[in-house]
Amino acid sequence: MSEKKQVIFISDQFGYRCGGSNTFNIELCFALRQIAAEDVDLFSLVINCQENDRIARLEHKAEELSIKIVHQSILDREKGVSDNECQEIAMRLFGTASYKGDLIWIGHDIFTGQHAIRLAEFIGGESIVCIHTDYDTIEGLKGINNMGLIKERNQRDIIRGADRIFAIGPRLLERVREIRKTEIYELIPGMPSFDEGDIYNSRGIITYGRFEGNVAPIKQVQLAMAAFGRAVAFMNNNKDYVLHIIGTTTKEDEARLRGIAERYAGRKLSINFLKYTQEREQLYRYLKNNCAGLMLSLSEGFGMTGWEMISAGIPLILTKKSGLYDYLEERFGYTVNGMCIPVDLKGSSDERLCEMDVETAAEKIVTVFSNSKKLKEAARRLRIELQDETWHKTAESLAEVIHIPTMDFRVAQIYSETYKTRQACIEELLNTLEIGEIDRRYLVFFGGISSSLCEERAIRKIERWLKRDKRRRLFLCYESGKAAYGRAYNLDAGKLPDGVLSNDPQKRMREKEQKVRDSYGLYSERVRDQVILVRIKNEVQTYIIIADEDIYCTLLLETRSSEAMTMKINNKQMEEKRKLIENMEHIIKKQELGKDEKSLIEILELLKKSGA
Repeated sequence: MSEKKQVIFISDQFGYRCGGSNTFNIELCFALRQIAAEDVDLFSLVINCQENDRIARLEHKAEELSIKIVHQSILDREKGVSDNECQEIAMRLFGTASYKGDLIWIGHDIFTGQHAIRLAEFIGGESIVCIHTDYDTIEGLKGINNMGLIKERNQRDIIRGADRIFAIGPRLLERVREIRKTEIYELIPGMPSFDEGDIYNSRGIITYGRFEGNVAPIKQVQLAMAAFGRAVAFMNNNKDYVLHIIGTTTKEDEARLRGIAERYAGRKLSINFLKYTQEREQLYRYLKNNCAGLMLSLSEGFGMTGWEMISAGIPLILTKKSGLYDYLEERFGYTVNGMCIPVDLKGSSDERLCEMDVETAAEKIVTVFSNSKKLKEAARRLRIELQDETWHKTAESLAEVIHIPTMDFRVAQIYSETYKTRQACIEELLNTLEIGEIDRRYLVFFGGISSSLCEERAIRKIERWLKRDKRRRLFLCYESGKAAYGRAYNLDAGKLPDGVLSNDPQKRMREKEQKVRDSYGLYSERVRDQVILVRIKNEVQTYIIIADEDIYCTLLLETRSSEAMTMKINNKQMEEKRKLIENMEHIIKKQELGKDEKSLIEILELLKKSGA
């Protein structure tokens, strides 16, 4: 009998800050948990993360997915993990300092790659390192001291020392092949799970900023500022064009960068400096409020920022000196020039901007301002072409190489995006209703009704949506009787917080049922006949949300349903959707059918026939 697999992801933060490697780490970790067989244990080992940099919400999400997080301080960062620290890590992960099992340690480049190699050697198992950056090129472009030689040497040692190497994209795969020839593989990051629709601003441009030290010249924040200013001067009209920059900066940096843009524009400009956010939905709203994104780096191993812009459905002006461009060109050939807007940048060897680059980038921005609708459609097509690049696919590629057993059913094809909390899913739906770009005929909340749906703020959003079309229907299918008792029995009172509702499970369910019934009276008489309450008297195993063709399911856990994890079903998986709808029908038909129940069944039958 083979030993149980234990996979340990090693990072310096469990979150989305500090570069693409952390984003890659957390998304891959979540995705692997979703496709890996139940008897595979997943851990996140976080090295030297400061207490104020920890993200409680993300750590809680990991715990809900049965990913154990262990924080560890390493005293000597240059020498790496000591013997005592190795033993301490083993104790905290496995409960014994001499654990013998099938271990896989996954590190990232020069940040945690050496830790993966060291722990595999000391405790046992296999070391995997993901390569995210070409330090030989990046540090050479910075043109300072011998730091590039040190980082390049460390990376070379890691590439040679690990059991297997995964290069992130084609450009880095080529780099790794210069150092070793065997046990090297390419991984393409999954597309972030941003939904279509939402806001769109035909006057806005967005870029991500790296303002600190010698990183700024590589990321070319100054070029973005200058090119935007020059583009506004080219347009020479009375429109209020806007530049958004995501990144932490000082007021002095803001003033300096604003000055660059306004000198090239010859006028006062609207420039918004946005703080970096670890909230993915907030990032999504930032991105969608633009008609294009800029990725003008002199070099990018892959280019996660550009990948995120593509996933948000906005046109991308991107440097050809990136793994992302190489990947798009490799996949689509010459037609990539119609899907995004590549730009060939020269750079400058001093602090002055390359004027040729300013003119070239400005011309691309003018093209976007002048053709925003056509380019938005091209960006939408690119996003559709890349919809198969999911984090589940990335996790499957990893799992296949390192022999991780996966679930029998095709999770990566069934689910269109990674987990998000049910509360976040509901908030996203309410926002799409408010914006009104995506037309919805039906909203069905089946199972536990989130308390937030019964609050004034949500009711007013839904009411405005209902008022715009009298044919729209909202179904609130709430647990009652035996169903409510069964749900209460499965709740862990210790995980229920103090608040408006009782943390006693039985009492809590009764209060929630009453809250749902009371909410009906908060709708105005004008829309009240469009709001339908359906009592669910038989216990359900999965909570379901239907918004026309979009269907979400929530796995029930011993906690508030709003904090449980929700998955959106891939729109191509008609059979999976049909099964969920039939399950809802089965539960409803087991009870006495009144007018409201029959109305819901009619809607479910219509959705099945329409191919939802």
